[in-house]
Amino acid sequence: MLARYEQCEDMASLLTEHAQILLDKENLAPQDVLLRCYRGLLADAESFNAPEAQWVVTRLAEFMGWPWPAWGDETLCK
Repeated sequence: MLARYEQCEDMASLLTEHAQILLDKENLAPQDVLLRCYRGLLADAESFNAPEAQWVVTRLAEFMGWPWPAWGDETLCK
């Protein structure tokens, strides 16, 4: 369990630079950046399952100082 936590924490940290690039160069809103990151994490189902991807993206939002994603919102869960 500790290894999975560390993997998720590391991924959230690694995604901060990517998220900032998407925000600046792609001119995306923070929630759109988080959605892209979430979908990217789910694209490789062997690395992160849905709950882990949600945790990573929520942690990424914390690192970036953005509001947490609304996980009950269908647009973020697809």
